Amino acid sequence: MHKEKFLFILIIFIYSFIYAKDTYQIIDSGDDYYFVWPHNLSFFKDDSFVLRDKKQLLLFDNKGKFIRNLLTVGEGPGEVQGSFYYTIDRNKDTVYLYDIYREKLLEKRKDGSLVQERKINLDCDGFLGMDIKGKILTLKELPLKGSIKKNSEINLFYNIQAINSKKKLQIKVKHFYKSQYDFFALAQLHIDTTKDKLIINNKCDYDINIYNINNFQLISSIKEPQRGYRVNYKNRQKINFLLGGDILLVCLNLKEKKTLTFDEFSLNGKYLSTFKINKKYYPLAVRKGLIYLIENDEETLEIKLRICDYQKFKLNCQSL
Repeated sequence: MHKEKFLFILIIFIYSFIYAKDTYQIIDSGDDYYFVWPHNLSFFKDDSFVLRDKKQLLLFDNKGKFIRNLLTVGEGPGEVQGSFYYTIDRNKDTVYLYDIYREKLLEKRKDGSLVQERKINLDCDGFLGMDIKGKILTLKELPLKGSIKKNSEINLFYNIQAINSKKKLQIKVKHFYKSQYDFFALAQLHIDTTKDKLIINNKCDYDINIYNINNFQLISSIKEPQRGYRVNYKNRQKINFLLGGDILLVCLNLKEKKTLTFDEFSLNGKYLSTFKINKKYYPLAVRKGLIYLIENDEETLEIKLRICDYQKFKLNCQSL
């Protein structure tokens, strides 16, 4: 009797461990901030993080408690008029915002106060992060050469380089040009940074290249199917990188109704595992044993940010 009771308790304990609830769950308040399309997650050294959303740059502490909106829309000092790029400086605990329309670069502290603001024409198409020297990495599309024919494949080139630095990394992107209304080559390019790594993939190719963020030296490449991957990247519909943390997840949309398949790699390109995630979740990053996910509830139309134990979450996914 006692043995059966002990086994029952043990089973309940194991079940609760595997299917443990979220470590934290964040729901928008509707007053101080709201979720529309939360994305572009960045971490400070103390694990507090910034999350971008529609006309918002939201700062949360390491437990997911909302602190403040770092973006102020306007034309005054410390304000941004409209579209902007952003990145964080982990060493200084500050945020950089570039006002595209007014061509000014702002540096803000986590308490929302302004460190500096200066007029500068960066002539770039986005911020990618910062190198170890604290210089902002930018992405710039180079002008096309020659004429363009509709329904033809063209090569586009992009430069990645730090502000005020001569060293650059050039990327070639293949793009099928249909018409002037369908010319968005950046959609074919996935670039992100984490720690000291720069990770790049051209959706028209099948390799994922991992570079040193400071000198642009190639560290490793994740090639198309090898070592028994269950995912064939040649047949993929969409590939995504979930960075800002310790793990690289590659997502393949297999047109499944309920789940998405993910391949898990180390930041050195070593294959680790494959698992499935319910389609209502969209992972943003894995960091220090936690996975950060966006959950879309189709019934209530509610958007939540969940922070879960990564290993427990993966074990739970195996049952999907």
